[in-house]
Amino acid sequence: MSCTRAETLIALREWGRPITVTGLASFMGKSRNLVSGNLTALYARDIVDRIPQPGYPNRFVYMTKQVHA
Repeated sequence: MSCTRAETLIALREWGRPITVTGLASFMGKSRNLVSGNLTALYARDIVDRIPQPGYPNRFVYMTKQVHA
């Protein structure tokens, strides 16, 4: 089961609003660990944003960065 960072970013953009790792993994049909690793790498490269999930300070909700034309 392969999943690239690009595929993860595309799925996040297709979703269109903030989503948890588990939700995005389910949407993509991939494992949670694989998607989590890709999102962490994208966040480290400042490609996506994340905020703490309400009620769970150690979990995050991910979203794409705003594109400025």
